[in-house]
Amino acid sequence: MRRHWAIVGAGMAGLAAARRIVAAGHDVTVLDKSRGIGGRMATRRAGDLQFDHGAQFFTARGAPFSEVVAALVTNGQAAPWGDQGYVGTPGMSSVAKGLAAGLTMVGNQEVTALRRGPQGWTLATGEGSAAVDGTVQVGIDC
Repeated sequence: MRRHWAIVGAGMAGLAAARRIVAAGHDVTVLDKSRGIGGRMATRRAGDLQFDHGAQFFTARGAPFSEVVAALVTNGQAAPWGDQGYVGTPGMSSVAKGLAAGLTMVGNQEVTALRRGPQGWTLATGEGSAAVDGTVQVGIDC
């Protein structure tokens, strides 16, 4: 049965989970309190200044993630960084943007509560209930 899942947080873990759920044939909506995505792998901007904070580089040790990273390198979203690992290009948020490609993303939505109802769970946000596809409810499976 095809189900709709919600992931709270568009950092690396949330994006990786969303990709696996989509690969298993389900629908996913990723919500994040920030305007951008990437969590600790975000690129910040202040006027003309652009800088990465958090992770300086990342590694790919397992075969499945190495394949994902190879695709990011091919797409110009990551590049080798010496013999230690990889960096996002032009900034670390490019890695998250590559992982988010094709996912349903909802930004500026801080999840403040989960409410269990007869049809499943509703994610409450500072803006009310999370809106997806014009509805006011996101069903999630736990």
